[in-house]
Amino acid sequence: MRANYFNRGNFYRRLILWSFILCLCQIFLTGCGSGKDQAGVSRTYGIDGFAFVPEVLSGKDLSSVSGLFTMEAPEVSFSPSNVYARDEEGNYYFLSRNYSLTGDGGIYLFAGSAYYTLYEDGRLVSTVFGQDEETVTTDRQEWEKIRERVHTFLYKTSSDGKVLYKLDLTDRTWGTTGFGRELAVLENGMVLILAKEGILLVDREGNFTGLLDTNMDGINDEEERGGNRYLVEGMDGSIFYVASDSPDMMVYKVVENGNLSLEKAEAFTGQYYGKMYPGLEGILFSRGGVLYSYTGKEDRLVPLLKWQDSNLYENWIHNVVQVSEEEFLVEVITDDNVHTYYRLKRTSVEELPEKEVLVVATVLPTLALERAIAEFNLLNPSYHVVLEEYEEKDRLDAALVSRDPPDLLDMTNLNLYKYAGRDALEDLTGYFAQSSVIHQEDFLDQVIQGYTVDGRLYCVPLNFCLRTYMGRASQVGNSQGWTMEECMELTERFPDLYLASGFDRDADWLLTFLCGEYCLERFVDWEKMSCSFDSQDFQQFLTWLLECGKRTEKSGEEVTDWEDSLVSLETMHRFFDLMTSEEEQGQDLTLIGFPTVDARPRQLADVYGALAMVSKSAHKDGAWRFLEYYLGEYHYEFTDLFPTKKEDFWGLVDFYSTPEYELDENGEKIQDVNGDYLLKSKNLIINGKLLYYMEREKFDEILEVLENVDFRPSSAQEDGVMGIVTEEAADYFNGVKKAEEVADIIQNRVTVLLGE
Repeated sequence: MRANYFNRGNFYRRLILWSFILCLCQIFLTGCGSGKDQAGVSRTYGIDGFAFVPEVLSGKDLSSVSGLFTMEAPEVSFSPSNVYARDEEGNYYFLSRNYSLTGDGGIYLFAGSAYYTLYEDGRLVSTVFGQDEETVTTDRQEWEKIRERVHTFLYKTSSDGKVLYKLDLTDRTWGTTGFGRELAVLENGMVLILAKEGILLVDREGNFTGLLDTNMDGINDEEERGGNRYLVEGMDGSIFYVASDSPDMMVYKVVENGNLSLEKAEAFTGQYYGKMYPGLEGILFSRGGVLYSYTGKEDRLVPLLKWQDSNLYENWIHNVVQVSEEEFLVEVITDDNVHTYYRLKRTSVEELPEKEVLVVATVLPTLALERAIAEFNLLNPSYHVVLEEYEEKDRLDAALVSRDPPDLLDMTNLNLYKYAGRDALEDLTGYFAQSSVIHQEDFLDQVIQGYTVDGRLYCVPLNFCLRTYMGRASQVGNSQGWTMEECMELTERFPDLYLASGFDRDADWLLTFLCGEYCLERFVDWEKMSCSFDSQDFQQFLTWLLECGKRTEKSGEEVTDWEDSLVSLETMHRFFDLMTSEEEQGQDLTLIGFPTVDARPRQLADVYGALAMVSKSAHKDGAWRFLEYYLGEYHYEFTDLFPTKKEDFWGLVDFYSTPEYELDENGEKIQDVNGDYLLKSKNLIINGKLLYYMEREKFDEILEVLENVDFRPSSAQEDGVMGIVTEEAADYFNGVKKAEEVADIIQNRVTVLLGE
């Protein structure tokens, strides 16, 4: 038996996405029914009966404006926020963040930051590589030399381009961090510049007039500055200072009461990190799939739209402009760097085509799930999927047994056996058998086995990472698997080394994260539902753990260096992680795994992207259509996680182990000056060395390890047993109770648990 105590956190790296199909946005609008016959917020669509329908704007009519002097359209209407411009033909232009225009015709440019380089001779060039040298910086190797000639200026011109002043701010500013700006301008021409010591104030003639102190609430420690700092300028002239230190976000409005001051926007207290944009009457705040408006007048966040209603994935949103209460402009950049511009128009949900609304319930949504929902909604004319987040599991449990439950359940951070045992989940076996898109056989066998309980398949994760212990072959040998006796013997042979490297590897930690698998096998008889924690063997085991933990205590330091330890807990995401570690250590390593009773190899998996269908769903056909798409259409060829789909799994092996060659225009291999064929790079870099491919035998060990990965989730009983063991053993480790006393308590409590 096994237990899994690790918290499956929100670890999900950026994954390669097939191209975003732009033209289908206009064919398949966001529409779906108003959900009048459906109860609860989980079936609602839109906000207050309205949704914003996306319309793709032609790419020909849109371009990024790279500088003050490249915007030459004679009939340009600027918005008050100066984020976009629209010419007389209706074409849209997006401007730099640090570009501002005031009502008196004054034009402000903060140059020398990410978008521009302003030389001392006044030449303004773009800091973009790969273009003509006369207009941009081209050579990355020359960048440091160029930086020596670069100054950061606040640059003001008249509307006809005449220079009014040029103020040198070199070495005073932080540089933009976040999604806002360093520059903001009040209606009276007063300029605010985000600087190291606070917010610099510059009058309309270019004179320093003061400093707005930002050293409040512990957010402006110059020595240890973290998080994001930026200014956001509303389209009504309001200015906000944002300090976003994960997980908290603090927002302050610039207030004019004779003197300028910062007033905290309490509505953001407790909010996690989000993106800010200019709004018509203040600022816009995007977080959790919702775009909010904040004016400062009532100090509250008002929801405007849900991105999923517009078939947009929030992480793709790069720029938002509120044209009016009825219209937004949105710039989208997908993971494969496809730029798309949308006009979102407010539309009554009654006017939209009817779609069946499907609900995915989640405790902690992954990026891949949010993205898949956006794409499915874009492509599917019959269904619209919404994501419902449940921060409280009790509320989720209540929803699952309600009259109108969710249709799919994201199993991330949830116990499979808990919900399977309550018949809350649908058996997917029959659905796979009838599908023409995806089948059980398409996935790794051990994955299907792990999520099949009593002959019922409840979910299939998309990918996983390997959790295992790694040791030096010279110390632990070359074979996978070891017993606890071998582990103890290893510590006796090397009395001067710690057992495991990392932070706080005391007895409590070793019991939980190294020995849990062994405890559940050695001291629990799962067939008889009995235990032997009151045995002498268990007491001796606790004593040994305490001695191992004391090695760390004697050092007086945190044990972070593997050089002083025997094994290291590793999380492996890629086939070449073992090779990378061996390069770092300069010797052969063994993925020895977790100690077991019989030395059989034991490796654990942390899975991601596991969706289950809810058995009480009234929309099972639609739920399967989405799940079928979710599992069938996604192919992770290049990722920081192992794919569970056989085609992708073995495709990665072939990709990294097969050399590819550079070809000429005729398809012939290109030779170098020595007559050797030029290999094509796979972007495989190990410890700074570029490898063009890996020898197939390098895969052998990791493939053997992956064959022994246990995908079966831990049960509630397993977690309960180890919860009791670790809780009570702490009293022995801390010197509060004797080993015999602790062992008896554990025996009694676990016996009761197993008898329930």
